[in-house]
Amino acid sequence: MENKKILFVEDAPDVQALLKSILKDYSLTCCSTIGEAEKEILQGPFCAIILDIELPDGDGLRLLVECPESLKSNSAIFIISGKTSLANKALAFSYGADDFIQKPFDPLELRMRLEAKIRKLKDHDKRIANLKIEDLVINVAEQKLLIDVSGQNIPISFTSLEFRIFNFLAKNKETITSRDEIMNHIWGNRVHVVNRTVDAHIAHIRKKISRSRVKIETIFGCGYKLTTTNK
Repeated sequence: MENKKILFVEDAPDVQALLKSILKDYSLTCCSTIGEAEKEILQGPFCAIILDIELPDGDGLRLLVECPESLKSNSAIFIISGKTSLANKALAFSYGADDFIQKPFDPLELRMRLEAKIRKLKDHDKRIANLKIEDLVINVAEQKLLIDVSGQNIPISFTSLEFRIFNFLAKNKETITSRDEIMNHIWGNRVHVVNRTVDAHIAHIRKKISRSRVKIETIFGCGYKLTTTNK
């Protein structure tokens, strides 16, 4: 299913209403504060995030820099702000923004630029849609994991969080990945996650892929490694 969820972080009700009208083909979630946005980010993924810099509880760029890398790499990140100094723009792009739009803005231009970036992300997803590791097929575009059983791809019931963790380990196949790397990539460094949380998710993933030739090894004192074994 196509992801049409957009997160809009802006405290001005009139600007929220404007975005809802021009992006009515999307599922737009509006937040007025960083605190609200942090909770919504955990409910992702989003195809795009539109973020104001000046928010009641802090600097929007601080939220951007502390977002999970998995979210930033799979979403179109747009900054809208009246603070258009070169320093602010440089920070925004260094933190992972794809575009910086000055307030007041033309709503139709914002939509065109946003949809252009979303299309590029979709094209990229299609090119890497099916990554195969032994008997497992990772469909990145649809966030699905399938197992090849006698020539048929059978879906494995993964949550969005489990898929993102597994996909991150798959990208680093045969490489030791620490718990801290997993936590920062999946949750970001603003969300407090303990090692036991990561271990619990890994345990669930292991159980769900137990029929596969793909295994997740625990490297004592270091982290985890995705590896393969012959059956």
